[in-house]
Amino acid sequence: MCQRVAGTVVLHYSIASANPRRIVDNEITNWLMPLRAQLNGLDVIAPDLPDLEWVALRKAVPAPVLPCCGVTAGLRTSRRGLKHFFHKPRPKGSLLTADAANLPLCDWKPESEEHLRAKMEIVKSCREAGWAATPEARSLDGSWRADVLAEHGRKRIAFEVQLSPQRRDETEGRQARYAADGIRGCWFVKARQIEPSTFNIDAHFRNAAHELPAFPLFVDEPSTLRVGLRYGLDECAGMTVPLDTFVHALLTRQVHFATHVTATTPHHPQVIFIPYSCWSCGAKAHIYFVKDDPLPRSACGREVRAFDDSGNWEDRAFAPEIIRAVRAYVASPDGRAIRPGSIKKRLSKTRNASYLSFGCPRCDAIFGSHYLFDVITEATYTMAEHAHIVALPARRGLLRAYSPHWCYTPSGAGCT
Repeated sequence: MCQRVAGTVVLHYSIASANPRRIVDNEITNWLMPLRAQLNGLDVIAPDLPDLEWVALRKAVPAPVLPCCGVTAGLRTSRRGLKHFFHKPRPKGSLLTADAANLPLCDWKPESEEHLRAKMEIVKSCREAGWAATPEARSLDGSWRADVLAEHGRKRIAFEVQLSPQRRDETEGRQARYAADGIRGCWFVKARQIEPSTFNIDAHFRNAAHELPAFPLFVDEPSTLRVGLRYGLDECAGMTVPLDTFVHALLTRQVHFATHVTATTPHHPQVIFIPYSCWSCGAKAHIYFVKDDPLPRSACGREVRAFDDSGNWEDRAFAPEIIRAVRAYVASPDGRAIRPGSIKKRLSKTRNASYLSFGCPRCDAIFGSHYLFDVITEATYTMAEHAHIVALPARRGLLRAYSPHWCYTPSGAGCT
């Protein structure tokens, strides 16, 4: 049953069918610590109040109530100085049975002080960016409750601070409920530390997705909250920024989703020739791939790799400037031992299509990219014993690699 009290939706949960059990409310409700209450139908955000107003609010008549359940709010200040409200306990030993079905039973979940502080940092950053922000906002039908709901004109963003473990599919389900109401969701999920220098890669962070903005939140102490900006097995614990800085950047368009990383530093390409035998006639030949040493970086600080698990090594190897450099080297005295076949389009019976490929210098048989993938992958990590490495001059220019990520640059210009 729903009831509107002073502009707030109050939900009454029937527990007539529940097994009668005795609950000592002090064990539960004293830890439920909202930041928002209502006084005469208006929102009151506890940390916003100066000390004198906070003291005066304790004596207010009528007293402030909690919008989650409509009960009178208690006022409390934590040991670290964070003002918040709390659910005043019912008489000790209350028996919650069918006789109590008409009492508002709150579904508020326990929160830690670090959770409260994270919500307050988000609220302040939203306001500094020119957005209205409401902590602990909920829908009229109770289908969602956001830690912070930010609004700017018709734009609405729900910020969620997920400190307890939650499966990605659960997050996606909650995200879908926001989307149904035209709200974008943004998630800060606590990074789980396994060893002092190693963090577990949560399923939220293995692959960045535009439809689910999720970022690792590193919590050293309640007063130290930082957002990780890297994804992947080797980069999750990389660059971090303070939570409030990141939220402000997100709302001022300094953070955007990009499908590729784009190099902004010079790249130093190396062509690595490796021997390869023709599958058709057995002739000795060479194929090659390109890597950079050192790796160039993007404006957001990520490494731009010419080769990765998506198999895009061909994009770099068959770039016109690389092909020209390879032909020039093979024609020089130093490159006489290299025997590459011509690089051209050939028909692949496997794909039933023609594509740019390596081939045999004797019989012109296609060297299929599917078969070369494993060969080049191994050579990338082991540098085959008979590899022939040629360093090309450092150069600037557009170098991109497929790597979906959330790109953060203070200038607002970054990867595409």
